[in-house]
Amino acid sequence: STFGRISYTKYQFHILDKITFDFSLANNETQLIQVFNKYKNWLVIPTSPKACRIDDPPFDMSLYGQYGMYFIPAELNVHEIRKTISNELQNRLKIIKQVQYQLEVSKALAEAEEVALKGRERVQGACSVKLVGRKGANSTHDTFAQYVALIKGAFLTAGAETQFTTPEGISYSFDVFNTQTNTAYEVKTNHSWAGETLIAGTMYWPKFIERAVDLDLQRLKGLYVANRCGLDYRYVFDSCATMLGMRKQWSNVPPVEYIPYPGKPKENCS
Repeated sequence: STFGRISYTKYQFHILDKITFDFSLANNETQLIQVFNKYKNWLVIPTSPKACRIDDPPFDMSLYGQYGMYFIPAELNVHEIRKTISNELQNRLKIIKQVQYQLEVSKALAEAEEVALKGRERVQGACSVKLVGRKGANSTHDTFAQYVALIKGAFLTAGAETQFTTPEGISYSFDVFNTQTNTAYEVKTNHSWAGETLIAGTMYWPKFIERAVDLDLQRLKGLYVANRCGLDYRYVFDSCATMLGMRKQWSNVPPVEYIPYPGKPKENCS
């Protein structure tokens, strides 16, 4: 460079397409952060084209001049660039999370099949279904199951469990089944020991391991039967803390949700 002049290398490409393309290459959150870091200075530079001093400029979108100044070409629409960066970041993050969740689903289904079949092979055929009486003789659980059934619109099966049997002869009775949406629910009460904050403190409770293993085996068996019979399968807990704990423990496979027990106030749960 000489005084009063700027030398630069000219590049020609459509900036918004370049941003979209770069974000599309990110396959995980680490890569997404790397792409964002490449463009983050567009969020802080002046919106009106002029010389600006920044420590880490977007080199491929600016002109380097004297005295460490970077000149933003006048024809660039910085507002549009910022909007594109924000949109692509959010869209790609959503896609990455969806892919990660599907990997968790696939892993859980493989484990569920191993638990359910115990080394046997799948058998071709359709599932059978019938209504059966509620098991366990737990009036607290049964009241909650009927309450969830009414909330979920499972009016036809509200007073009973719905048992599905796979072609291999593996049966599972779901607490709630909505025949319209083909959605099966397992409901749980009195599981505060599995809450997000309490689970660490109850690990030394003598029956903790046994109950935790039984709960997970039940989840996996239900997951296998639901998947085999084409059902949408979900868990409902009457405690927010328990729901959050199991969502984390199970990576939300199957999806879990919180519904307060009838007559109890709803907790602030997120």
